Amino acid sequence: MAELTHITLKGFKSIKELEIGLGPINVLIGPNGAGKSNFISFFRMLNELIEGHLQLFVARSGGANAMLHYGTKVTNSIDAELYFGRGGHEHDSYEYGGYQIQLTPTEDDKLVFVKEILHFKHPTESLDNEGLESGHKKALTPEECKNLSEEAMGGGHTEALAPRWRPEESMFDEIKNVAAMVGPWIVYHFHDTSSTARIKQTGDLHENDRLEPDAGNLAAFLYMLHERHSRNYELIRSAVRRIFPRFKDFALRPSPLNLDKIRLEWQEHGSDYRFGPHQLSDGTLRFIGLATLLLQPNLPSTILIDEPELGLHPSALTLLAGMVRSASSRAQLILTTQSVSFLNEFEPEDIITIERRDSTAPLTSDSHDGLGESVFSKHDGKSLKEWLNAYSLGELWEMNVLGGRP
Repeated sequence: MAELTHITLKGFKSIKELEIGLGPINVLIGPNGAGKSNFISFFRMLNELIEGHLQLFVARSGGANAMLHYGTKVTNSIDAELYFGRGGHEHDSYEYGGYQIQLTPTEDDKLVFVKEILHFKHPTESLDNEGLESGHKKALTPEECKNLSEEAMGGGHTEALAPRWRPEESMFDEIKNVAAMVGPWIVYHFHDTSSTARIKQTGDLHENDRLEPDAGNLAAFLYMLHERHSRNYELIRSAVRRIFPRFKDFALRPSPLNLDKIRLEWQEHGSDYRFGPHQLSDGTLRFIGLATLLLQPNLPSTILIDEPELGLHPSALTLLAGMVRSASSRAQLILTTQSVSFLNEFEPEDIITIERRDSTAPLTSDSHDGLGESVFSKHDGKSLKEWLNAYSLGELWEMNVLGGRP
């Protein structure tokens, strides 16, 4: 399975400069304001970029100036490189290829591509150079990128070209395969369980291609699983019953008043009464969304979940962590958490601490050395071995051994 194994990011919001390897499971911890949300926001930007909606994302984010590290007076571009490999904590492999972008602000507060490059393994592993339109294609040195070649798509464009790029025929399959790895990166956020939340409303029965980021189409998606993937549906139902024993099953059907609509309904043991989504606790409703996301048959290649522990009982957190571990054999997961109990369910290698580092250097008009930034740290079991003989990961977090405390 191809995973995002390495990321370099410069100039994005609180992230001045980041270079880090990622594993199958990545759990981000840190105090409020450290930069967890900004890291997740970068993947939101990438997803919108690949979908062709970069400028809309920029506008909704407050403009280019708000997205650059301390604004355009300090930072003149956002630079990112993402590389894909076999995955696993023991690998930092670039073997499958990569994606590189540089974005710079315009006078009207938009972002424009300075460069956009797909790195790929040349089928002949040749080191020959060959021009291509306004860009170029060449093999990189092993020191630069593990013998990958590159397909440059030039600059000056306002939306990504990678999803629809058409290279020369001999390179088509290699480049197409790498382009397919670039997203989608969907950030799932099941926080809204208010009375007006989409998850509680009647929705379109046929909106079931994928689970929406807010689980707004949960009923339609579960209905599709019931009809086409009964094994996965039963896994979801079983998981819900483990944290909500009186739950018997979902009672999913097209609306009698409009056969193109559907609403989340359920039943409890010993009764045929149909309960609605408003009759589920917030935590149970969120758990149903999480179980559906993680137990579906066709997982997204990368799943990002923002604070999945909200409203969940400790026993539900243990079950959730088990589903995360199971899903990590088929997908890569990036999670943020503020829960000590949830952190205890993972391994040291899964943890990434994010802290806000404020420089002690004075900030002057001609220097930016005094500005703060988000700093990322990975952990490993060897360096924490003695600590873990006496304490849990959560306790080490509370003791600030892992960092990530205010």
